[in-house]
Amino acid sequence: MRAIVVDDESLVLKRFVRLSESIPNLNVVGAFETASEALAYVKHDPIELAFLDVEMPVMNGIELAKCL
Repeated sequence: MRAIVVDDESLVLKRFVRLSESIPNLNVVGAFETASEALAYVKHDPIELAFLDVEMPVMNGIELAKCL
């Protein structure tokens, strides 16, 4: 399953990616610190799952989920 992770804290992103490597059939194809980076990515690369931080500046995770 192709997934992205979006969180405004880079340490959280790195840890999530590292921990998710042990989950079978989960392929984290992108880790982004802003919603705009994630939206730009999914315009050209389809995903099946998104792990989103709810509280982020500019666009929060709920708003991003609606856009995705």
